[in-house]
Amino acid sequence: MRTYLVIMDETEEARTALRFASRRAAKTGGELQLLAVVPREQFVAFGGVQATIEEEARARAEVLVTSLAGSVFS
Repeated sequence: MRTYLVIMDETEEARTALRFASRRAAKTGGELQLLAVVPREQFVAFGGVQATIEEEARARAEVLVTSLAGSVFS
């Protein structure tokens, strides 16, 4: 079985790649793996603030992947 890795961000190109990969996986009996890419902040903050920034970035990536994965199955 083939696995198609789709690198996701918030661009239309990524959405196009997802559509292509999902069709290809469906035709070949393969599976999709999604990886969300969220730009890292360019500054370093104090401990608690930095942790909050990183958690918000993680949450943003999870929302992105969840919403795009939902679009594949709808």
